[in-house]
Amino acid sequence: MKRLPLTSVAALLAVIVLAPSGAGAAASRAPLASKSATTTAIIYDQGFTPPLMRIRKNGSVKWTWDSSNQYNHSVLQNSGPKGSKAFISKTRSKNYSYTHKFLKSGTYIVLCTIHPGYQQTIIVR
Repeated sequence: MKRLPLTSVAALLAVIVLAPSGAGAAASRAPLASKSATTTAIIYDQGFTPPLMRIRKNGSVKWTWDSSNQYNHSVLQNSGPKGSKAFISKTRSKNYSYTHKFLKSGTYIVLCTIHPGYQQTIIVR
């Protein structure tokens, strides 16, 4: 049996312990929000939480900027189902929220225009 070096084990444990809550497998099991409900997401200096959301058609997502943010952020629909109307929020750092109603079923990718690596997937059923 091949053993992992101690540094590899330590690195793996760091990834598991330091991973943002809601990431990975737990996020993929995100419950489907009730019809026409508003689901809350947070945009903070490290990205979106949760990274994956499942909502019903005609449901809304309300993004709230974390009060401890030091940097500006925005929410932009980067991609979505054919015929969906793209949206973008104002650019702010904190004490702001933005709500969008999703009228078409499909998968949407949203990102921060200032930090394009901050992405969130929203699945509308």
